[in-house]
Amino acid sequence: GSSMLRCARISQKMHSVALRYSMSEKALQFLESGVDKLTCEVENLLSHINLNGNGNDTGQSSGFCNGAMAESLGHSESMYSEGA
Repeated sequence: GSSMLRCARISQKMHSVALRYSMSEKALQFLESGVDKLTCEVENLLSHINLNGNGNDTGQSSGFCNGAMAESLGHSESMYSEGA
């Protein structure tokens, strides 16, 4: 359905961006950190949305926003401040 089409469209966009900047390791690291940050933001958003249709918060979380995520964000911020 339309959900699968949206997923495929987003996947194609990300693949295109990654290929476009594949010659620069620094750009790819920055892109990956940005994807990690976006993933965390979406995970936080979804943790507050009723995903199971019964009015209850599912409370489901992959734990992505902990630990390695914080390290990744710190690394991307330092790259950005260095003029990435």
